[in-house]
Amino acid sequence: MLENKQKFLLFSLISIFLLCFSSCKMKAEQKSLTSQFETIDALINQSQMDLAVKSLKKIEKKAHDSWSNIAVFKRYILLGEKERADSLLKKALKKNSENLELLAVYSNFLIKENRFDEAENYAKKLCGTKYSSIYSELILKKAINQKENDDNVTKNIFYNEQQFYQIDRKSTRLNSSHYFESR
Repeated sequence: MLENKQKFLLFSLISIFLLCFSSCKMKAEQKSLTSQFETIDALINQSQMDLAVKSLKKIEKKAHDSWSNIAVFKRYILLGEKERADSLLKKALKKNSENLELLAVYSNFLIKENRFDEAENYAKKLCGTKYSSIYSELILKKAINQKENDDNVTKNIFYNEQQFYQIDRKSTRLNSSHYFESR
């Protein structure tokens, strides 16, 4: 019986030690990642864009949580590396497809890029969450975009179709009577 208590005590101590050690390691990695982000920010401020992109590629491999991925994404956007930013968040969402922050950031990115159909797939998952306004924004921008496209089609038809907009060659006056008569 005493031997079982000793084994349990030894097991408990080892478990506590390992837990503390791994916790310290994670904090150290996060501090290291934070200092690397600060270095990249300094490179960006000094207009050393190529070196900043190269450093981001290295950090991208170390970014395992959503906030680190978002931090890398943000810097890629600042550097004009939209394709890399897009690819990064797609990979992050494959690993963690229900993460609200990743969904919100990626949906917002797609909306800004006018990729409304793609954005809708991600933004729908945000309904009923604290980020539901992104889905609302998508619906509004999609409607505005559709109206603008419809208006441009209507304008192009009205002004370019000969039946609606004719020039009377004899008097060189506009003749829109055909348009009004057909209505």
